[in-house]
Amino acid sequence: MRSLLEEEGYTPSGDLSTFTKIGEPTAIATLLLRRREKDKPGTQNVSVLNKDSVALSEDGLTLIFSMRQEISVQKPELLMEEIGLSELFRTTVAKASLASDDGQLMTVYASALD
Repeated sequence: MRSLLEEEGYTPSGDLSTFTKIGEPTAIATLLLRRREKDKPGTQNVSVLNKDSVALSEDGLTLIFSMRQEISVQKPELLMEEIGLSELFRTTVAKASLASDDGQLMTVYASALD
């Protein structure tokens, strides 16, 4: 968690043991989304955070959120003929956890074509 904050230009201090103590859940989800996009070389389409999907567990150790990304379609007219759609989207659900109690953040992403 500390390195994520430092990479984004923040100086982490104090207790980083729960998301509640770190900051606002939507802001943390946005940081995680930016980090994920940065780790995917060659990505042209940027994911958009579904702000209504951000949820924090009661204990402040688990953050769940979702995002949506438009997938580039090279021949939209052909796609429309084949499956009746001219654009495609990928929805991703993420779960971030601070449950290890050592300052380490674990985030799992699951995606599906929408």
